[in-house]
Amino acid sequence: MSKWSAKELAEAVTRDHVNWGELLWQAGEFCVANSDNRRDPRTKAIVHPLTRASQSKIVGNFLAPVSDLLSDMDLLAIDDRPRKVLRRILAEVETLELAG
Repeated sequence: MSKWSAKELAEAVTRDHVNWGELLWQAGEFCVANSDNRRDPRTKAIVHPLTRASQSKIVGNFLAPVSDLLSDMDLLAIDDRPRKVLRRILAEVETLELAG
């Protein structure tokens, strides 16, 4: 995903919100959304990067959910099998969060 700018990735996402706990790709790293947020330029979303303890603020229209990025077959130029594995992992994590 690092081949694309944050703007290009964000523009590839068409939905208008992200959910609490959702895996995001922000500023070259995986992050988790700390709350439900609208994807608009007035929103200041707080995300928690997986590689560090400090939180980051992201403008709402730049939020890039990994699940959406994996849904577009052409966007990331990932072969179909790894894409399916990554999507299955995301689906299983979502199921665990809903059950917990």
